[in-house]
Amino acid sequence: MKGREALGAAETRLLQDLVCASETEVERSSVDWTRLLDAAERHHLVPLLSDGLRRGRVELPEAIRARLENVKNVELAKAVVRLHHVDEIGKISFRTGMDVALLKGAAFAASLYRDPALRPMSDIDVLVARTDFESFCRALEELGYLLVDTSDHASGYRSGSSGVLVEVHRELTSAAAFLGLDTSAILARSRPLDDVQALRTLSWEDHLLHLSLHASFQHGFRQPGVNAWDARLLVERADFDAELFVARAREKRLAPWVYGGLAMTAAVFGTPRLTSILFALEGAVPRAIVRKTLRFRAEELLSPGRDAVFGSPLARLGWAGWNLTTLSLLREISRPRAAQTRPGVAARFERVFQLIKTHGLAPLGSTSTAPPALSMGPRSASLGEVRDV
Repeated sequence: MKGREALGAAETRLLQDLVCASETEVERSSVDWTRLLDAAERHHLVPLLSDGLRRGRVELPEAIRARLENVKNVELAKAVVRLHHVDEIGKISFRTGMDVALLKGAAFAASLYRDPALRPMSDIDVLVARTDFESFCRALEELGYLLVDTSDHASGYRSGSSGVLVEVHRELTSAAAFLGLDTSAILARSRPLDDVQALRTLSWEDHLLHLSLHASFQHGFRQPGVNAWDARLLVERADFDAELFVARAREKRLAPWVYGGLAMTAAVFGTPRLTSILFALEGAVPRAIVRKTLRFRAEELLSPGRDAVFGSPLARLGWAGWNLTTLSLLREISRPRAAQTRPGVAARFERVFQLIKTHGLAPLGSTSTAPPALSMGPRSASLGEVRDV
């Protein structure tokens, strides 16, 4: 994890304590409040930090207090707008009868958090059946959403009125078939989000599986702190079935990535139950991977910077060791993605070239040389394809 600008030990401990609403023994005079707030903002933890400060009656420097209030109010305004779009999606599901399952923040705000305002989200993620994918996307377009990005597992649609991004998943992750993830089975295990909307959401166990893969496999060991907190809240639920989760996660191709993602969460917001789940998974992963996870440090994982733990796509591919399984994955991610691309050797080379151009030339401490996609149509390897590995 060289090259990452780590958060200081005092700031890391205090941020953890405040998010967890725990008593803290950190000496406040040693805290760099600006850097702590930078980290909280980067990791979407500002509402939880603010709540912890209020509960602990912590006095802040006036400039920091004003900045914190401003960021919190902006996040609250964004949440109101995004919840409006969740309602729109619910109406599509109700009108068409399509099963639409909310993922991550859109699902957790209403089901995991005592106050939805405590859970910011950068976009709205939904999972739909492959057979409904095109129909659902057309319904979004009829409401004024524009296609701005596409990858093998999802397409991004941005609202023409508010700018809110809706990421429509046909699969839970990239290379889903390689990982053995069956969208039909995942949707069959889903449950109603509430008694009012027609929307659904994943089982608690599938949510944790998704979060773990999202941190490791999808984003190359780059995880916002709020996702680690989501995972902690999931495993602490009384109705979370740890044995069922472990049974699903032990599949040979899944286990190394699930273990890695969970280990990141445990390093930031660990609990005894998380530790016991990791212990139950250890027998399904190589010892070399267990040793790699010992390198995870909360100070680096909560860094205000945007660096990934393993920067380049090729470095991430080597997580499970270079073997036939890894080569199979490399072959999978080099397959052309865009629906309009004809299969063939030329298309595969075009995709490999685009991946190298977009991501492979990035410095070791980052995952891309290009800025996030704001408005871009589909191409053979879009900016979103960093999520492939």
